[in-house]
Amino acid sequence: ESIGAQVASGVIETGEWGASAWVMEGLGAIIAWGRSVQNDLPAGACPEVVFDLSRPIFRRIADFGSLALLVPDEDGLVFDVASVDPPEARERIEAELRHQVEEGTFGWSLFQDRPVVVPGRHAGKLVVLHVMATPSRIVGMLMATLPGGVESLPDVAQKILSILLWQCAGVVESGLLTTRLEEQNRDLESRVELRTRELKRSREAALAASQAKSEFLANMSHEIRTPINGIMGMANLMVMSGLEGEAEEQARVILRSSDALLAIVNDILDTAKVEAGRMELEEIEFDLLEAIEDVAEMLAPRAHERGVDLVISWNEALPRRVVGDVNRLKQILVNLAGNAVKFTEHGHVQFVVNPEGREVQIAVEDTGIGIPAERMAHMFDKFTQADSSTSRRFGGTGLGLNISRELGRLMGGDIEAESEVGMGSIFRVRIPFPPVAPTERGRGIPALGRTVVVALPATDLPILRLEDIWRGAGARVLRVPPEQVVQRVRAAVDGGARTPAVAIGVGPETPTVLVELPREVEVGVVCLSTERAEADEIVRAAGRGRVLPRPVRMDPARALLDGSAPRAGMDASRVAESDDRLAGRVLVAEDDPVNTRVVMSLLRRFGHEAHAVPNGRAAVEALEAGEYDLVLMDWHMPEMDGFEATAEIRRRGGWADLPIVALTAGAMAGDREKCLEAGMDDYLTKPIRPDELESTLARWLAKRKVGGAVPESGAGRRGEAAFDLEGALARVMDEDLLRELADLFSEQWSGLRARLDRALAVEDTPEAALILHRIRGGAANVGAEQLAEVAGELERKAGDGLRYDVERGLPPLDRAYGAFVEARRAWEREKVA
Repeated sequence: ESIGAQVASGVIETGEWGASAWVMEGLGAIIAWGRSVQNDLPAGACPEVVFDLSRPIFRRIADFGSLALLVPDEDGLVFDVASVDPPEARERIEAELRHQVEEGTFGWSLFQDRPVVVPGRHAGKLVVLHVMATPSRIVGMLMATLPGGVESLPDVAQKILSILLWQCAGVVESGLLTTRLEEQNRDLESRVELRTRELKRSREAALAASQAKSEFLANMSHEIRTPINGIMGMANLMVMSGLEGEAEEQARVILRSSDALLAIVNDILDTAKVEAGRMELEEIEFDLLEAIEDVAEMLAPRAHERGVDLVISWNEALPRRVVGDVNRLKQILVNLAGNAVKFTEHGHVQFVVNPEGREVQIAVEDTGIGIPAERMAHMFDKFTQADSSTSRRFGGTGLGLNISRELGRLMGGDIEAESEVGMGSIFRVRIPFPPVAPTERGRGIPALGRTVVVALPATDLPILRLEDIWRGAGARVLRVPPEQVVQRVRAAVDGGARTPAVAIGVGPETPTVLVELPREVEVGVVCLSTERAEADEIVRAAGRGRVLPRPVRMDPARALLDGSAPRAGMDASRVAESDDRLAGRVLVAEDDPVNTRVVMSLLRRFGHEAHAVPNGRAAVEALEAGEYDLVLMDWHMPEMDGFEATAEIRRRGGWADLPIVALTAGAMAGDREKCLEAGMDDYLTKPIRPDELESTLARWLAKRKVGGAVPESGAGRRGEAAFDLEGALARVMDEDLLRELADLFSEQWSGLRARLDRALAVEDTPEAALILHRIRGGAANVGAEQLAEVAGELERKAGDGLRYDVERGLPPLDRAYGAFVEARRAWEREKVA
C-alpha cells in the first residue's frame, strides 16, 4: 500500500518502476489476495495450498512458462517438488532442481532476500529462484522459468514478487502456528476433561469413603461402648455392694481402668469425626457460668485427691445466658482443666472468665510443672505430650489438646497457651458466644447491706473467691475467728442490724456454732476439702444449715444471702433417695444381657421397681399389660428398635405423658436430636454413670408423680422449666396478675394452634412463623420456658421455609404446652393446700 501510494503521488518515478497502471494493478491484486487469504484460509494452511492460491498473482507479475513450489523435508536439508504448474512440467522441474543443486546456485539462493535469475538447463533458458521464508524459518522455494524470448525479470516485478512470497511465507507460518495452537487446545481440553473425570471419580470415592467412615464410627461407637458399659456397670455394683479391703480396691481398679479406656475411645472417635468432617455443633441456649461450674464439679474429686484447689473467677460484665454448643465447650474445658489437674501437684487450677471483645475468654491457669519452651510449638499436635516420659508418668493419648483446638476453631474461636517450667501453664480459650439477653445487672441489690460473717482461712484462694461472690452481690464480708462467730452474730442481731449470714468451715467447733446461733440466721457450712460427708452429717444432726461443697457454685453461695438454697444438707440431685413418693415402676427395654443386669441392679438399689424386656415390641406389650412410670429405651434392638417402639407408644395414645428416656451407646453428633425428634423425652449414653441415671430418674419421676417442673433435659431439649414460677413473678411482680395472664394465654392457645395448622396446610410458612412468634412471646411472659424454647426453635425453622421440619416439631410443642398446664395446676393445688 505504501509503494502504491508513492507511485500514485509521483514520489516513485514511473520510469524506474515501469508503467504506473501495471504497478498499481499488481500491488492491488496482492493486497486483495492477502486480505482474502487472511479471512478465508483455514488454519493449518500448508505451503502447497498457499502456492496454489497464489498462482494467478504470480502469472500477473510475469509471463512465466512454468511455476513450481519446492519444500524442504523435516530436517530442512533436502527439497522436493511439491506442486507444479503446468503438471506436465514436473520432470523438467525435477531435473532442473538437481542441476541447480549440483551447480550450487540453489543453496546460494536460499540465503538471498530477492529473486535470483540463473541460466537453466532443463526447464527453460532462464530460471527464477526465490526463497519463501519468514525471519524465523524457510517454508519453501519458488522455481519459475521465463519464456525463450524474455531476457530478464524487471526490477519492479522482482520487488513485487518478493512482497508476494514474503506474504505467502507469513500466511504459511501463521497457519502452522494456528494449527499447533488448536492441537494444544484440543490436547489441553482432553486433559482437562480427563482430569475432571478423575476428580469426579475421586470425589465420589471420597464421599463413599466418608460415608463408610461415618457408618463405621457410628457402629464402633455403639459396639465399643456396649461392653465398656458392662465392665463399668459391674464394677460400680461391686463397689456399691459393700466390698472391703483388697476386693474393694480391685473393683475400684477395674472402674478406674475402664473409665480411662472410655476416655481413650472417646478421644479416638472424636478425632476420627473431626477428620471425616462429621463433627456437628449445636446452637442452643445455656448458662455459661453453670457450664464452667459443672466442669469444675466434675473434676473436683480428682483435684481433691491431689490436694489441688479448683477456683472459678467470673467477670460480672459477662452475660450468663449465651448461645452455642455447651457440650463441646465442656469437652474442651474438661480436657484443659483435666490436664491442669494431672500436671499440678500442689496449688490450684483456676478458671478465669472475662469478655474479650465479642468473644468470651476462659483462661485455665494452673500452678503445675509447666511445659518446656521447645515443646510449646507442638503441644496441639496429635499424640504429642510435654515430654517423652509424660505418658509413662501421667498417662493419656496426646489427643486431648488437638481435639480441643479443633473444636474451638469449629466454634469460631481458638486456643492459645503459654507456660514456664516450674511456674505453671495458662491455656486461653476464646470463643464467640452470642448473648441471648443483656448482661444481668443489679443482682447484688437484694443483699445490699447484708453482712456475711466468715470464719474461714484468710489465705485460701477458693475462700477469697467465695468472698468476692458475696461482695459482688452487695454484701459486706466480716472475717472473725470461729470461736467469736456466735458472739459477733448475737451482738449484731440484738443491735437491730439486718440479720447476718454465717459461713463456717467443717471443724470440731461447727456443731456447737450451729446449735448456738440464732435460728433466723442463715448458715453455710463450707467444705474446705473432701469433707462433704462430714458436713452433711453435721447439718443433719443440727437440723439447720446448708452445705456448700467445694468448688462452691455461685448461685448456692448467693442463695445463702436470701435463704433460697436447700436446707439441712438436702441435695436436689438425690431427691429420689429422700422421698419415697418418687420411687417408681421402670420398664427397661434392652437387648444386651450384661447391660440389662447393670441397669436393673442400679434401679433396685435406687429403690425403684424394675422390669426388663429384650426389644421394642415386648416393651409395647408390657405397657399394655401393666402400669409404668418411666421407660428406659435402648436404641439398637432386634425385631423393633427404640425409635419404632417410641413411635408406636406415642401413636396408640394414653401414654402421652409417659417419660421415655433413651439409653444408648450411640454418641455421635445428632444422636440426641434423633432420639428427641422420635418422641423420646431425654437421652443418656452408655456407659451408664449411676449418678446421672439416678438424677435423671429423680427429675422425671418428680414431674410425673408430684407435678413438678419439667426436668433439665426434658422434651424442650434445652433444660427449661415447664412453669418457671420464680422467673414469671420476677417479671410481673404479682401472683394475681400472673394468673390472669396465664388464663388469657390458655384461652388463646387453641385458636393459635388451629391457625398454625391451617398455615402449614397451605404451606404459608411466613404466617406460621408469626403465629409461633406470638406463642413464644406469650409463653415467655407466663413462665412457660420450655414451651417458649420449642416455639422459638420452630419459629426459626418456619422463617427458613422448612415446613416439614415445623410439622415434625408440633408434637413436642403440644407436649410442652401440656407440661405447662400440668405444672401450673400443681402450683394452684399447692396454693390452695
